[in-house]
Amino acid sequence: MANTTISQPAKRGLFATGRGSGRQLKWWHQLLLQLFCIIVAISVLFPVMWLVTLSLSGVDASRPSSLQVIPNKFDTSAYQEVIKQPLSKSTGDISFFDLIKNSFFLAAGVSFFSVMIGVSAAYAFARMKFSGRSFLFLSIGVILLMPAIATLAPLYAMLI
Repeated sequence: MANTTISQPAKRGLFATGRGSGRQLKWWHQLLLQLFCIIVAISVLFPVMWLVTLSLSGVDASRPSSLQVIPNKFDTSAYQEVIKQPLSKSTGDISFFDLIKNSFFLAAGVSFFSVMIGVSAAYAFARMKFSGRSFLFLSIGVILLMPAIATLAPLYAMLI
């Protein structure tokens, strides 16, 4: 017997499914959207490119007089100097790779303990019933919604 299934027309609107279910834009809307995305990408990536260019331009190009995104002469002497002697000579004899190793172990330790505290708190909120549970959960949520820069003034006040 032949296949007698009748294909359903594709749904349109907010809950469309199937191939090509996304909202179809007119060609000029799509062009404007692509131009906007390109402008945003350039404005975000240009400062990074400029910093890389300045770092590869050499010591004498700390204040360039012209806008050059690709340097004429690549000079990696600044990178070699940092790898050879990352700190000033008065701080002692420590290598760049020792500094990287210390940074890695510090970041790994802080991350590990942060995850362990978070998992313990999540378990307590999920499984245990205690007084003040909803208030604490709401307080943690409000603190997480706060941008990190907003904590700068209280941290400074705690330090002085």
